[in-house]
Amino acid sequence: SGTAVDEGEAARVSFVRFSVQETGSGLYWDLDESTFSSTGEKYLMMKFTGPNVWYSTRPALQDGFAYKVRMRATDKAGNEEPLRTQINFTYDISSPTTRVTRPAQGSKVSSLPTISGTVSDNTGLAGVQKVDIAIQVDTGTWYNNLTKTFDQESEHFFEAKTTTTFQTWFSSGIPWQSGRLYSIKSRATDKAANQENSFTVSVNTVTFTFDNTAPTVKIKDPIGEPTAPRVSSLPTISGTAADNVTNNLKQVQLRIRRNDLNKFYDPASSRQSPAFNIEEEDNAWFVAHTTTSYSTWYASFTWTTGKNYSVHARAVDIATNTSSVDYSTFTYDTDKPSSFVTRPSSAVIRGLVIISGTAADGGAVTNIKVAVQNKKTGLWFDGADFTVNQLESAWQPRSSLGGTAPFEWTYTVLNDGHLDTGTSYYIVSKAYDDAGNTETDYESGSRLFTYDVNVPTAVVLAPAHGGYLKAGQVATLQGTAADVTSVVRTINLYIQRWEDGHYWQDLESPADGWGSWGESATPIVISTATPGLPNWSYALGNETQIWDHNKKYLVWAAATDLPGNPQTSFAVGTSSVSFTYDTHHGTSVVVIPVNNQYYNAGTKPLPTISGTAVDEGEAARVSFVRFSVQETGS
Repeated sequence: SGTAVDEGEAARVSFVRFSVQETGSGLYWDLDESTFSSTGEKYLMMKFTGPNVWYSTRPALQDGFAYKVRMRATDKAGNEEPLRTQINFTYDISSPTTRVTRPAQGSKVSSLPTISGTVSDNTGLAGVQKVDIAIQVDTGTWYNNLTKTFDQESEHFFEAKTTTTFQTWFSSGIPWQSGRLYSIKSRATDKAANQENSFTVSVNTVTFTFDNTAPTVKIKDPIGEPTAPRVSSLPTISGTAADNVTNNLKQVQLRIRRNDLNKFYDPASSRQSPAFNIEEEDNAWFVAHTTTSYSTWYASFTWTTGKNYSVHARAVDIATNTSSVDYSTFTYDTDKPSSFVTRPSSAVIRGLVIISGTAADGGAVTNIKVAVQNKKTGLWFDGADFTVNQLESAWQPRSSLGGTAPFEWTYTVLNDGHLDTGTSYYIVSKAYDDAGNTETDYESGSRLFTYDVNVPTAVVLAPAHGGYLKAGQVATLQGTAADVTSVVRTINLYIQRWEDGHYWQDLESPADGWGSWGESATPIVISTATPGLPNWSYALGNETQIWDHNKKYLVWAAATDLPGNPQTSFAVGTSSVSFTYDTHHGTSVVVIPVNNQYYNAGTKPLPTISGTAVDEGEAARVSFVRFSVQETGS
């Protein structure tokens, strides 16, 4: 349709014709053929309707084709309008289509500054008028580009931008919230006012999750320092991970450093025979295993005892957010601790003050248990008496344990009241360390002792008790000593002068036989270079330096046994003796016959020879008297 005038008056126009040319082919519409088939321009008559409109039914046009139209008027005088420039138009009855290229359908993204996409139209990009987009959040509301918030209750489209004549379109500055699910719809409108109205998922409709929140990861085993700095069994490292979006974990990555080398495990090497040769920590990550989409994870590894390790873990989600690194530092320790019973320190004791000892380990000793066996009965102590048959049921808790090396410990429940004299007892201890290792070699640190409260006895054999001894008979004092359970460890000899109560003081140890008299009862220490020998002796350096004529002396010996039990009783004649030292001779007098007298068989017979004898004026000190008779003439 169009208008036509002649000299400004529509009434002066006689008729109007028009031609339609198909731009692509250059052919004109041929009414007779009803096709664009004419190579030459053909005109068709137009109808008139007032006040000044000329029109005609259009020819059959093809969607997406460009055409040229030209009108030519003839006035009533027959003058024909010269050819004018053709009018170009495009016939378009198809809707344009769009595609959202970022974000991808079903994706999870941590950063989305711009939504972008493409558009196409059957007439080309020049035929695109605009692209609109609508964004819905999983709360149900739609994005409002004016308020920059999701405040629209119903579907709301707003126009996207282009800087490339619709080769691409985009929209920026959307305030995404982490953890939310969003839906994006795009639609285009072309210059023929056709609007896209068909929406296909993954094409012009996409849903995605925006997630810029990092996941979390936690190493559960090993716990590591400071709570559990040492472990004895660790076939697998394990832990947990979580993310604010469900099923969003992509992987958990691990790396392991051996701290004594300050190098990381090389993931290219076997975890059964791991190589630690990586210095750059970013090259040491490897992926853990999971059967639960990484909510729990694990990784096997082979460790070397006595080495300190650090395990690092981090989680990565599908949106590529990476967690902070969790650390666990520990020492792998399969070496068993050892313990030692140090008290009682003697093989034979007379009183059990305490059972104590030490322990050793590469880490810390956390517990000690003690067991005591009566060797006579074979039974073990149960905390009150010896009733337990098996060692494994007889372990008793220690009384105290030091927190640092040498980890001194005590056990105070067992005392003298539980022990029988003359009986041997066997003590074993068992140590536990902070890695979970338990001592199994009890024998090496054990202790065997005999309880002995029997007192020993020393016997003085020389000098003999109650005797009178002359010079040369008291040059050496000697005797024996014995103990029921153990052996005699020491013998102390005492010599007291009766007259003034003074004591012989030989201050050497052992005594050497020389000394002097003094007031204090200082023991004479008899040599016990070989404890347990039954005989003892004390040889005087010089007999005359100690003994005085006609003086009485007391001698007693006191034995002490191996555990220290001292002799407490001294029986006279056994452990204690007295004697008189006598270097002068006695005096005897012949009473019958009288000197120079005559005797006969009748009136003055001599049936016996008799007389008297005394020593120091005492007849009792004379041991015996002998006589001799000599025939004077012969």
